[in-house]
Amino acid sequence: MKKIQTYICLLKPLLLGLLLLQQSKAQTTLQVVTKGIEKSFPITPNLIVEAEKADIELISWEKDEIQARIELIAKHPDRNTAKNDLEMMKYVADKVADKILLRNYLVIKSNAEKPGSNFKAKYIIHLPENLKVSIKNSFGKVLVQGKYSQLNIRSEFCILDLQKAEGNAKLETYYGEVHSKSFSGTSTIKSERSELFFQQLSGINIINAQYGKIEIESVANLKSLTINAKKTEISMKIPLQNHGFNIESKYGKMSLPDGFNWLHNTDDSKAATYNLSAISKINIQNSFGNISIN
Repeated sequence: MKKIQTYICLLKPLLLGLLLLQQSKAQTTLQVVTKGIEKSFPITPNLIVEAEKADIELISWEKDEIQARIELIAKHPDRNTAKNDLEMMKYVADKVADKILLRNYLVIKSNAEKPGSNFKAKYIIHLPENLKVSIKNSFGKVLVQGKYSQLNIRSEFCILDLQKAEGNAKLETYYGEVHSKSFSGTSTIKSERSELFFQQLSGINIINAQYGKIEIESVANLKSLTINAKKTEISMKIPLQNHGFNIESKYGKMSLPDGFNWLHNTDDSKAATYNLSAISKINIQNSFGNISIN
């Protein structure tokens, strides 16, 4: 008992010190320093964005030009440190042949100290419809609205938000989230350790997922949906009428409404179908993960 009391007495100062340290950090005011550019370009078929730690917003408009605003931000308790560190943040906003390149990156000289500031970039891009857009981003967000001839996004540790987007889309997400509402067109999604959420999904869609989650809350004019997954939790709220289902699962559970035709149902393997003559096709294969339809 005495040993326990002694241990508690020794532990109290440590806990108090940690608490005071956290309070000190919370009370620290960060100084924010920014620099940026706003630039307009004539209509160009291809737009490329290569970003790091960026919040990117794509918005369609009716003007015959592309307008890009890039803002670079450094945060640090000491304003001079933030200002000096911000000089290491660079950007590119140029037209090269038939492409517009927007980019932010960090340049640290060989003899310079590593920056101590927190960096952030913000892009707000207005563009006409039916362009080809390619985006790379890490540790940030991407918001997409409008119609595109081709939309390619590769992201790591990002949130992708598609709001009434339309066109042909190819998405890759690693350790992130995808929120899609009223997407229309053709999409191919590669997802690793990410969570995908869909509302009013339509068109033709192919999803390849590993180690994540897929939630489909509603569909509208869905032509086809193909999901190939591994160690992924899949849940769907789709009315059975007008849709045909072909579902297989290995080493996972399947929760299905009445009316499905079970081809086999064992602990190792499950398969079921429903209304295979329907025009709208939904095919799901999953292993080591559960499937729920209601």
